[in-house]
Amino acid sequence: MSDKHAKYKSKYTADRMIPGAFEGETITRRRFMTGSAHSAGAIAAGAFTLPALGFAVGPIFKSTPHSWETVGTVGSFPKTTTSP
Repeated sequence: MSDKHAKYKSKYTADRMIPGAFEGETITRRRFMTGSAHSAGAIAAGAFTLPALGFAVGPIFKSTPHSWETVGTVGSFPKTTTSP
């Protein structure tokens, strides 16, 4: 069984006898379109993922202000109806 990577393959499509290849062409139309489709998919996935990630992680970096409010003195609340 021969190793298919053992032979040197030319980077030019015309040397590989690909139908419709032009002289000096280094990438096939199929490979170009596949790369374009994968790139478009990655951009679309990023367009959905990055805003969702920012929405989920954003509140971690924002501190909320804390303040105390006076509602009365301790003596003004009866022990039987007050809960902590």
